Amino acid sequence: MIAVLEGYQEETRKLQSLVAGLPLRGVTAEVRRPPIVLFSWNSVNVISFKLWQLSDFWSYSRHKMDALKMYRDPDSDDEEEDSCSINLLPEQPLKKSRTGAHSTIILPSPPDDLLRIPSSVQEIYGDAYGGRTRSFPHVEGNFALHVYIPVTIPSYARSRVLPLLEKAFKRFPKLCSVEDGSANASPNCALASKLKEEYHISLSRTVPVRVHQIESIVSMLRRRLLSQNRYFVEFGSWEVFTNDEKTRTFLSLEIVAAGVLEMKKQVSATDDVFKLHNLPTFYENPRPHISLGWALGDISSSLKVLADELNCQNQKTLLWSSQVKKVECKAGQRVYIVWE
Repeated sequence: MIAVLEGYQEETRKLQSLVAGLPLRGVTAEVRRPPIVLFSWNSVNVISFKLWQLSDFWSYSRHKMDALKMYRDPDSDDEEEDSCSINLLPEQPLKKSRTGAHSTIILPSPPDDLLRIPSSVQEIYGDAYGGRTRSFPHVEGNFALHVYIPVTIPSYARSRVLPLLEKAFKRFPKLCSVEDGSANASPNCALASKLKEEYHISLSRTVPVRVHQIESIVSMLRRRLLSQNRYFVEFGSWEVFTNDEKTRTFLSLEIVAAGVLEMKKQVSATDDVFKLHNLPTFYENPRPHISLGWALGDISSSLKVLADELNCQNQKTLLWSSQVKKVECKAGQRVYIVWE
């Protein structure tokens, strides 16, 4: 069966003609949720892959689909619906495992060439992660959890920060705005004018948790932070930080005086909750800050020279102060307010 979705009738018709040309019995193709196309064969998924743009797919799929033609129907005898028997090329013998009266065919992995994204598509869409790497491997059922303080830059402070940040981007063209989030962005796209509406001050590392841990962590954080009062923080010093893996370097604004003590108390309370859940705690000597720009690799030494120049230009004066009104905990895509 071919699933026809609104707006994709033409693509579905082309897909049907492609599948009809394959010498396979029981082959179906389904456009489930654009741009995903799933090929299946006797209820066994042969291959599924992601299309960045359906129009790009049709231009290269025809010769790629030839790779599937290595599978051919060996005979025309009737078989049970749940049993598959396929002859591959002579150098790829079938592996069989027998359970009771039925046999199961273990198919080899699809050819690498079939799964490779065309270079033309990669050039158009680039690397989705902008060259960044995960701090921990993805595990099905895990959620990334992070505790932080949301911070907004007031309008009067933006006029003070922008000239300094523009100087940084001119000196380091590969420096990316946090708003861009991709190292593939051109220098013109990583302008300082792309200041985010909201930044954050981390109170914890980003850690993987299981779904059943989230409610417990959130409720404990709320109890531990309940007694703390609101306070003010002051931003006035440019500093440079790197992540633990030394794969990224950050140009940041550090809290200089007011608010540091109160924030360290919140870090300590968060650490206590994390310890109870066997999660890694925050840095031993935390330095609260917000990151405004980042670059791939460890370029801390050269960025540190720039940060010193920015501090001299600003004469280490206070850029702005703001009141901390809440602490948030983000688990996956859901955000919980744990203190306000």
